[in-house]
Amino acid sequence: MTKKIISIVSPCYKETLNIIPLLEALDRCLVDETSYEFEYILVNDGSPDQTWETICDAKKRNPRVVGVDLSKNFGKEIALSAGVSIAKGDAVICIDSDLQHPPKEIPRLLREWEKGFEVVGTIREDIVKPKLIRRLGSKLFYWLMESVSTTTVPARSTDFRLIDRKVANEFLKMTERARIYRGMIDWLGFKKTWITFVPDSRHEGEATYTTKKLLILMIDSFLSHSVAPLMAISWVGFFISIVSSLLLFFQLVTFVFGNPFAFRAISMVIVFNTLLFGIVLIAIGAVALYVSRIYTEVIGRPLFVIRERC
Repeated sequence: MTKKIISIVSPCYKETLNIIPLLEALDRCLVDETSYEFEYILVNDGSPDQTWETICDAKKRNPRVVGVDLSKNFGKEIALSAGVSIAKGDAVICIDSDLQHPPKEIPRLLREWEKGFEVVGTIREDIVKPKLIRRLGSKLFYWLMESVSTTTVPARSTDFRLIDRKVANEFLKMTERARIYRGMIDWLGFKKTWITFVPDSRHEGEATYTTKKLLILMIDSFLSHSVAPLMAISWVGFFISIVSSLLLFFQLVTFVFGNPFAFRAISMVIVFNTLLFGIVLIAIGAVALYVSRIYTEVIGRPLFVIRERC
């Protein structure tokens, strides 16, 4: 009987000290899963340290390892896509390389997959609360996504998830460059279930996913899954038109009847026009973001470039 193949994809950026512990943890947690064959796809996302050399050395000792070296730092979302694109498994599991996504949960993902679920997602249950700014930012992000997006992304969901081969095939048809992996998988639909897990602490090094990168990811999420900013601009324009018409009508009445408060009405119009200019500039900026996405897609450059494989 042919064994099913499970591809485990892990994007790596400045993870020299975490590669070997990750592979050891995977081997240890999967030792009893004898009904499957595993491949560990490690994607080096243009790391400036010795991450790629470490992956190549690990390949010599562990035949399950498949190393992929991207030509530059494309970002985690693109690195995940690169890993999924070369995965040959009947199912693909994406996991962080810093061991915050515990490999011991993989058998649970496999059990749910064997029940017939095509997407098995995970939700974090943090024991130690993150910093206040990140916590508030996370709540705001998921509230906005639920309110204005056409894609439902559960709060505290992660990229640590299993997807069936048919899901992976459909995912690879999605060519947009501004991407958020979990949002795209959730958009695809399919038969889905969720499990919760308690994240471990980062094994070595410092987190490279900065607040700036999270902010960029949030903007990409809104632009990719919602046209709410454009709709909001339209409603603001409609509101301004109504209020401006009322103010101008009031100014005309005060001019005709010689109301002593005429100057105050003119002042209101001047202030309102100044506000209008600010809103117009914001609207142009929002439209420019969408136009820039269109420009990026039209150029048609490859999503990523693989420099070397081992």
